[in-house]
Amino acid sequence: MLRADTTASILSGTDLKFVNNEGLVAIHDGVRPFVSIDTIKRCFDTAEKLGNAIPTISPTESLRILTDQGSLPVNRLHIKQIQTPQVFNTGLIKNAYLQEYSPDFTDDATVLEKTGEKINLIEGNRENIKITNPEDLLISTAFCRLSPDSLTAQRHNGLGNEILISNNAISFILNITNNL
Repeated sequence: MLRADTTASILSGTDLKFVNNEGLVAIHDGVRPFVSIDTIKRCFDTAEKLGNAIPTISPTESLRILTDQGSLPVNRLHIKQIQTPQVFNTGLIKNAYLQEYSPDFTDDATVLEKTGEKINLIEGNRENIKITNPEDLLISTAFCRLSPDSLTAQRHNGLGNEILISNNAISFILNITNNL
C-alpha cells in the first residue's frame, strides 16, 4: 500500500516549479534495479501516445483469494503484477497528486486512476524484481553474476531485453549477499 509519506515524497518530486506540465515523468522504485531498456522504451512510447504506461508481468503461480467463507481460486489470466517505472504525462500525474490522500492508493497508477484516467498496462520484464526480502537479494546476486548475454538468453518472450544496471548497484548487491 502506498503510505502517506510515500505520497508526500512523490508529490514533492513532481510538484516542483521547474517541472513543466508538458512532457513525461517516470516514477521508479529504487529497489527494482533490473528494469530493462526495452521496458523503459515501451513505457515512454506508450505514455507518449496514451498519457500513461504501467509495466506488468503475468503471475506464474496458482492464486487464491481469501473470503469470509474460506478461499477461492483466481483465474491468473485476469491478474497482473505491477512494476515500475510508471510513466505519466506530467500534468496528469501532478494534478492527480492534488487530490486528498486515500488509503486505497497502492501506487502512482492508482492515484491517477482515481481521477478517472484509464491506466494503460504494458509488458514489463520478469527480471525487474522488487528487492524487499532476503531471498530477493539472493536472486539479485544470480542476476548480477550473469553476463547480459546469458541473462537475455533466458528470456521466455523473445524480447531480447538488455538489463540496465550500474556496476555500483552490482557491487552493492554482491556485498550485501556475501554478508547474509
